[in-house]
Amino acid sequence: MNDDISLDGEDIEQLNKALVDAYPEVATLRQMVRWRLNVKPPSRVVSSDNIREAVDQLVSWAETEGRLKDLITEAHNFRRGNPLLAKFASQHELVQDVDNTPTKVRFVIAAMTATQAGTLRQRLEAKLDAHTAGSGPEPADAELKLGKALMECGYTLSTLFQSYGPTPEAWHPQWLTRQAEVTTQGIGALIESVVKQINSVNAKQSHDSVPFEAVFLSERFFSSDEDVVGEAVREMAELGGTLIVDSLSLLHEDIGEKIKKEGLAAKENVATLVISPYSPNTLSANQLIETELSKQLLWPAYRRFQSLDHLCEFGPGDLLPVKRWLYTALPMAATQVSRALERNLELLRNNPKLRRNGIQNAFYQR
Repeated sequence: MNDDISLDGEDIEQLNKALVDAYPEVATLRQMVRWRLNVKPPSRVVSSDNIREAVDQLVSWAETEGRLKDLITEAHNFRRGNPLLAKFASQHELVQDVDNTPTKVRFVIAAMTATQAGTLRQRLEAKLDAHTAGSGPEPADAELKLGKALMECGYTLSTLFQSYGPTPEAWHPQWLTRQAEVTTQGIGALIESVVKQINSVNAKQSHDSVPFEAVFLSERFFSSDEDVVGEAVREMAELGGTLIVDSLSLLHEDIGEKIKKEGLAAKENVATLVISPYSPNTLSANQLIETELSKQLLWPAYRRFQSLDHLCEFGPGDLLPVKRWLYTALPMAATQVSRALERNLELLRNNPKLRRNGIQNAFYQR
C-alpha cells in the first residue's frame, strides 16, 4: 500500500509556489532531483527551462509516481531555511529536526610526498640522460615522453618536483605557489579555504544552513595496512567524497597503481578532479597526461568527464578553474553525504559486522 500523502488542488498550488521560491533556477532544481530524488537524467522529469513549468512537471511526476512525500522532504532538506517550503513541510508534518553538526566531506589527495617525488625525479632524469646519449628506451615510454614534453615547454624537473611536501595535502602546484593566500600550506589549505567561504555564503543566505567541513583520508588511503585502506575506500564508496589527483603523480607506481587498484574513480558518488601541476598552456604535456595516463589509470572517471559529468573534471592548471570546480562540487558532495547518512543510519545501528569494521563511527561522526 502506498503511504504517500494526498494533496488537494489548493495544496498543490501552495507547493508549486514554495518550490518556485526555493528553487528560482531550473539548474538547481535539477540538481535536487538528481541528488535527492535519484532521478537520472533529471531532464527526464524536469524538461522545461521555464522554472514555473519545470516545477509543475516535477510535482505532476511526483503525484503520479506516489513520491509527493519524498519530493517535499528532499526539496526542503536541500534548501533548508526557505520559509515557504519549510512552512509547507511543517504543515504536513514532514519537517525533520535541523542538525547543525558539520557534514564531513571526505577527500583523498592523490599526490606524491617529497620523498616519492625525489625518487621519480631521479628515474626521469636517468631516462632523459640515457635517451640523450642514444642508449635509452624507445620514445614510446610514457615517463620519457612526459619528461621531453615538459622540457620542450620550458620546464625543468627540479622546478616541478619542488612542489611536493611531507603529506599529499602539502602539495602545491606551480600555479598555486604564485598565490599568496595559500603559498605555504598547499592544496589542502586551498580546499579548507573554499569550504570556509561556502559555509559563510550559505550562513548568510539561510540562518539554519548545515555547514560542512573537509576531512582528509589520504594517509589512510595510501597506508601499507590493507585493512586501513579498505576502511577508507568503504567510507568513500558509501558516503561519497572527492578524489583529487595530481596528474604528474600518476607516474609514481605507489600512486598510479593504488588509484587503479582501488577503483575510486569508478564510484558514481565520488567526485573526481585531475589537476595539471603546470600551466594549461603546456598543451603537449597535458595531452600526454590524458592519452598515456588518465585513460589507463582513471578510465572510469575519464569516461564520466567525456559525458559532461559535472563532478568529474580533467586538466585544469590554474587557481580560478580549480576553485570554480570546488565551489560547484563540494556542496553537491555534501548533499550526497547527507543522503547516504539518512539511508544507512538505521542499517549501521543494527549491523554488528559493520560495527566491528569500525565503519559505524565514521557514519555517526558525519
